[in-house]
Amino acid sequence: MNRLAVGLVLVVLTGCAGVSSAPGTVQPTLAGIDALGFRCGEGQPDNVPSGLFQWICPGSVEGRDATVLVEGNADGVAGITLVINQSIDADVARRGFHRLVESVPPLNRAPVLIDTLAGWSGRQQSIVLGGVRVSAECHDTQCIVMVVNAQDVLRPLPLP
Repeated sequence: MNRLAVGLVLVVLTGCAGVSSAPGTVQPTLAGIDALGFRCGEGQPDNVPSGLFQWICPGSVEGRDATVLVEGNADGVAGITLVINQSIDADVARRGFHRLVESVPPLNRAPVLIDTLAGWSGRQQSIVLGGVRVSAECHDTQCIVMVVNAQDVLRPLPLP
């Protein structure tokens, strides 16, 4: 009986975190993002015939409105994008990305990704490292840092 009660509590807590309907391959990513103070909603089809779903996770980075977008499906996480709104400060975006890489699976399995933004000034940049493409750019009113599979953006990130 105790196991049933504990299981029910876990289901309720997971549902509150917005990861309940996500495939098991995506749930750890959403939970990691949630632990950073973002709130991920339910996944929605990405509106292109890719077979991917997208989770939109609003929150903040250093007091600035931010959003983390997660794309994935039952095969795994295909992409993670950090958008810092109302800021073109590359340092803020770099620190926000650093937090994602430190804390969010599957990024946290490749801490070397943090180095891809070393020295980044905010200008458009794209670096491929170990089969993963990290693209970053600050323009107009926002900074965007995106991590995708360098060979096929529809496939899961090839991280250890």
